[in-house]
Amino acid sequence: MPVLDYNERGVLIVFIFVAESCSLTQTEDNPWWRLDLGYVTAIRELYIAAPRNGTELSDFEIRIGNSTENKGNDSEKCGDKHSVRPGDIKTISCNITGQYINIRVPESGKALSLCEMVPYGMGELIRYHPTTTCKQT
Repeated sequence: MPVLDYNERGVLIVFIFVAESCSLTQTEDNPWWRLDLGYVTAIRELYIAAPRNGTELSDFEIRIGNSTENKGNDSEKCGDKHSVRPGDIKTISCNITGQYINIRVPESGKALSLCEMVPYGMGELIRYHPTTTCKQT
């Protein structure tokens, strides 16, 4: 079943995701997930979907930048900590330029479960070939 949301300009956004498409890290210290956009571009906002299985995507931070040094943790931070309730979608405004989008829970003994993360406001998409990376133990 699709999930509907409206961005800040009142444009309808339709998300379709199933449980099988979610990523989940092991329970660990500072779990993280990264999207490599393939080139540097402006990110106006992100749409982030939490799993529907009762797992809240909570107290995570978003960092956007051009380096993976220190796992991207030195990149510019988009707001403070964010949370998304189970099955919900949250629109987060960033207005940051970068190639890498890092999502991380900066706490011990946590897992990170993420179903969708859609960057919006990027420049030309002709070269858009994203790749994702999850922390591996």
